[in-house]
Amino acid sequence: MSACQDEILYHILKNPHLNLEEIAFLTETSEDQLVRMKQRLEKEPSD
Repeated sequence: MSACQDEILYHILKNPHLNLEEIAFLTETSEDQLVRMKQRLEKEPSD
């Protein structure tokens, strides 16, 4: 996955209005991968 895609997913995952199923479909990323990314984001200190 490219850095650009990571950046886009990062912002999408921060959006509480989308569910992972929709994100997975729209980004053609597996839900498992999204869950891992979301958990990683939640562990990071927020700005």
